Amino acid sequence: MTQEPFDFEKTARDRKLAQFLRDLGIDRAAEGADTEFPKWSEIAYAALETYARGAAGFGVLFTAEDVREWAEEQGLPTPTEQRAWGGIFQRASRAKLIEPTGVFVVARDPKVHCNNIRQWRSRRT
Repeated sequence: MTQEPFDFEKTARDRKLAQFLRDLGIDRAAEGADTEFPKWSEIAYAALETYARGAAGFGVLFTAEDVREWAEEQGLPTPTEQRAWGGIFQRASRAKLIEPTGVFVVARDPKVHCNNIRQWRSRRT
């Protein structure tokens, strides 16, 4: 039995496609939330910024669940598609407001079925 050589070009194409589809999904989730609740994405980003800079405090570890629960307590409406938060966290990470710790924890929300979720920390800006 012979093994096919590893196709680096195909792997690169597959990764680009996967990244494109990820970004498309994030955009669609955000558009859906903004349709459901006008300007939801802007308000959600401001909530994450407030949480990271004040409510959590510098260096405090948190998850998207923590921010989402806190934001809902502050009156932010909950979009049907919870994945809309993914784009908010990506934007905050690119802006260096928050950073991933490299640790994943088990989600508390029963609807997430004990999946692992990323842990974040606020950054000094």
